[in-house]
Amino acid sequence: MVRISMEVWYSLLADVGLLSHISLGVIDIYEGEFPEEAGDPAEHPPIARITLDGKNWEEGLPEGGLNFEAREVPLPYLKKPDNDRWVLKALATGKADWFRLRSNASELFCIEGVVSDPYYTLYIGDGYLTEGEERDIESFEITFAPLVIRTLD
Repeated sequence: MVRISMEVWYSLLADVGLLSHISLGVIDIYEGEFPEEAGDPAEHPPIARITLDGKNWEEGLPEGGLNFEAREVPLPYLKKPDNDRWVLKALATGKADWFRLRSNASELFCIEGVVSDPYYTLYIGDGYLTEGEERDIESFEITFAPLVIRTLD
């Protein structure tokens, strides 16, 4: 399951391009339930963060931000580039339940999903994390409905 914030929908409908908004963002991982709406504040701080090469990341700066590849046919998708090294760093001990791929400009511009769901949108192996633990992320992929075919780049 994937949820998209209203800010993402507005950019897709305006044909602005999803990649331009999420480039150099990060993926935060949370324990517990999703907020009521995608982009609403999470109940607790993230228990992990995924960045490029495991570098520290700060909103508005490029260091450690993730890059993505997009494909338009047969179904549009967004994925981790094969040659990029994405590293999960556990910030706290807990069970990884859901993720928020957030923009480098605003946490409101986000895509949320279930960690290690049957479709393996974001597969991290065992969902239990220990503070300080690091894991390489081998794959990340989100497939979109045909509505967004023209708006990925």
